[in-house]
Amino acid sequence: MSLFKQLSIFILFLFIIMFTGTLWVNFNSTQTYLNNQLLTQTEDTATTLGLSLNPFLPTRNTGAIQSTVNAIFDRGYYQEITVRDPNQLALVTRQQDVVVAGVPAWFVDSITLEVPIVIQEISSGWAISGDIKVVGHPGYAYQQLWEIITSSFIWFVSAGFTLLLLGSSTLKILLKPLFAVTQQAEAVCNRHYDIQVDLPKTKELRTVVLAMNRMTNKVKAIFEEQANTAKHLREISYMDPLTGLGNKRYFKTQMESHLSEAENYISGALFLIQLNDIGGFNNRNGLQQGDAVLIEFAKILKMNIKEFGEATLSRIT
Repeated sequence: MSLFKQLSIFILFLFIIMFTGTLWVNFNSTQTYLNNQLLTQTEDTATTLGLSLNPFLPTRNTGAIQSTVNAIFDRGYYQEITVRDPNQLALVTRQQDVVVAGVPAWFVDSITLEVPIVIQEISSGWAISGDIKVVGHPGYAYQQLWEIITSSFIWFVSAGFTLLLLGSSTLKILLKPLFAVTQQAEAVCNRHYDIQVDLPKTKELRTVVLAMNRMTNKVKAIFEEQANTAKHLREISYMDPLTGLGNKRYFKTQMESHLSEAENYISGALFLIQLNDIGGFNNRNGLQQGDAVLIEFAKILKMNIKEFGEATLSRIT
């Protein structure tokens, strides 16, 4: 796996952890807040309703009690409101099922909210004339939780997608010198010694590029030295040092090569040229003069075989 993919996966992994942690903290804090709000609202309703029903409960004015309960219950924030007499007999009861509009059933089943149940006694003087039971409705709380989770999820997905695009573009820019180093290494393998002139601004990447440039120069110097050494060895092995012509070994190699191609009906000519009494000339005039004669003679031969592209010259003695 490439470094780019590894860094991209790592960034995405960190983002998922951050998203999960933030969502969990927001969910817990919101759930706690809604539970407290639901309890406070239920307690306040029970207290307010108790004060409102205080004049009607001792006289058992069912019509007034019903009207007052209906006015509050119809707001939809309560699962049950029951008004009872001192003997716990229900005078007025209003109930509704917990149906949460716009929220998936699986979400309601998986999230547990504390449904508050508040019982408020109603007294007339020193005598208790009854009580009120108020059960909160968690529908609004479920709606708030669902909206927070969905909005947070949409925001984080959008932010994650944007971050992924920006991160990918940034990583490509930051890792561009490394790609250049890879190409530089491949070029060295192909005997091309490219040097990176544009150095990255990042300190670590700059160090890598500079080290690669030094290595490239070193490898180039080593290969050039080896090439020069090989060339020198070839000259020693196959060239006569005095005349610059091929030596006996070179002549033998060329002959073997041409004879091995005899099956292709290659035609040619072999000329053996001997300088008479070159030994006596050396004795009379000295070795230096004799060498000068050989060098000049080699020049003449080279000039006269230029029109023969495949001609070979060798000194075999």
